[in-house]
Amino acid sequence: MLKEQQYVNTKDLVGKSFHIQDVSPRQFRMWSENKFVYSDTPKKSYQAFWKITLDQGSWSASGGQYSQILLAAEKEGMSDVLDKTFYCESNGKTGMDIRYFFDLVID
Repeated sequence: MLKEQQYVNTKDLVGKSFHIQDVSPRQFRMWSENKFVYSDTPKKSYQAFWKITLDQGSWSASGGQYSQILLAAEKEGMSDVLDKTFYCESNGKTGMDIRYFFDLVID
């Protein structure tokens, strides 16, 4: 029996390492009437996101967050994030001012 994946917020990753196990295809979402509305294709006002399976649970990464992870793992023009470990930091702010930073952990 498969156990249900726990959802991980980005703020819960701050100050920790996490290991990427899988990345689902890009999807799109928009906040509407106190809930997210999803689409598999781009639509006006929808933002791209990637559902990423971590060793700690399931995480929804924004385009900016996923871009940082891809850039951190880039080597000679190619980027592979599967089975890699990353470390998350923030600028220490809250609300709309918070920014997250991701670095590849080299063993």
